[in-house]
Amino acid sequence: MWNSARPPENYHTFKGEAYQGRYVSGIAAGLKIKEMIDNSVITKDQAIVGFVAAFETSELVSGYTAFLLGVRSVVPEAVMRVSYTHTWSSYAQEKKAAQQMIDDGCVIITQHTDTIGPAIACEEAAQKGNSVYFVGFNQSMSEVAPRTSLVTARICWEPYVLSAVKAVMSNRSIESVVSGKIHGHDVSAGFEKGWVEMVDVNSQAVAPGTVQAMNEAIAKFKKDKVDFVFKGDYTGKDATDPSKTFDLKNGYIENENTSYPLFNYILDDVVTVV
Repeated sequence: MWNSARPPENYHTFKGEAYQGRYVSGIAAGLKIKEMIDNSVITKDQAIVGFVAAFETSELVSGYTAFLLGVRSVVPEAVMRVSYTHTWSSYAQEKKAAQQMIDDGCVIITQHTDTIGPAIACEEAAQKGNSVYFVGFNQSMSEVAPRTSLVTARICWEPYVLSAVKAVMSNRSIESVVSGKIHGHDVSAGFEKGWVEMVDVNSQAVAPGTVQAMNEAIAKFKKDKVDFVFKGDYTGKDATDPSKTFDLKNGYIENENTSYPLFNYILDDVVTVV
């Protein structure tokens, strides 16, 4: 009989440490915002980014927080608005959410949903003269948003899957073959093992110095220096229980004990759920 408190021996989980890519793509977004400020396209108080999110899970909260903190590493005044669609795959709802945030003044849009709606909203807005750009996650949007897409962060699944298959074929335990951070039968990794990647940098749209800045951040992650992301003069409220708070002054290490992201705190005065 299987004890639900202890997963069976043939049950394994894994995931790339997505917050690393989110943070690096946030740097690219921040540099674009800084360029717009320097060129008097917007003012510092107009440094607003929008995030189209599916559900209120820690995976999404972790992702958009890491993205915003990447932005704020370049533009400390930047703030974020989050719009939940409560569905993973609704083109109409995702596009409408992005359009509303653009109308409300967001100059960068990114997402954790599954359709091209938000990217299309950015491209159409830019065609009308709006200064707005898009940052992708997992799925490149350069074909549907060639004018506004800046860069895409993606989780790369191949390193784990290929290693797991090799382990099974050689009758070895998966965790003895996979190269990553082992948490029992759960494994995670980031840039250092190729589990997270940055792709489709739009050289025609990104600000000067973007690739260098991203590479510098990636180098820090590869050296296993990860404690700088969820850290700063911030206090967050638990998304499911606002009475619970977390002070980021001493930092929070994401994916320390599990591949699934657990950071679930909404940063006070910085992130607004609309």
